[in-house]
Amino acid sequence: MGALPQAASSVSDTDPVVENRGGASPFIILCDHASNFIPPRYGSLGLSSAEREAHVAWDPGALGVAREMARLLDASLVRATVSRLVIDCNRALDAPDLIATVSETTEIPGNAKITEAERLRRAGHDVVDFSVGEPDFPTPDHIEAAAHRALQDHFTKYTSNPGIAELREAVAHFAVYQGYPRATVLSAAVDDAWARLQEDGVGG
Repeated sequence: MGALPQAASSVSDTDPVVENRGGASPFIILCDHASNFIPPRYGSLGLSSAEREAHVAWDPGALGVAREMARLLDASLVRATVSRLVIDCNRALDAPDLIATVSETTEIPGNAKITEAERLRRAGHDVVDFSVGEPDFPTPDHIEAAAHRALQDHFTKYTSNPGIAELREAVAHFAVYQGYPRATVLSAAVDDAWARLQEDGVGG
């Protein structure tokens, strides 16, 4: 049994889907382990095809039962569209096993050493990934233009550890304008930069 197809109305490949939204019943049926779908960006999580189709990845048959209950009750059904191995919808966001490293007796290699940023991303936070030296979106035109000017002006050397004063000041003003009283940082380089910004007057 393979992954269940995603609904066309889903905003992304991990959003839950509501069926029979206008149901007359006061009850709502939840099916949190309805799918064994693993988004392509996570690969196979290090599991074999058989393991991804087994109970460790989802509850086979649960969606069929939930749909029949929803039909009999004329109830709305909310179903997960992603495997519980990616994120377990049946857990609190701060639960230690929200992203399981072991499901039943099966180790999940792809979950063994995830970063805090990845944990936040799977929990639905908008995380910009600089881990490979660039974000996961196209470079904006004005940044490309600034880089071109820097090359023309031979402004290509390493800066001092605290960073460029003008840039630190601009980031400090932006953080205050946005109302950021504190920040969570995920790397030594960013931690050092944030410490310098705090010296420039941004609250920590």
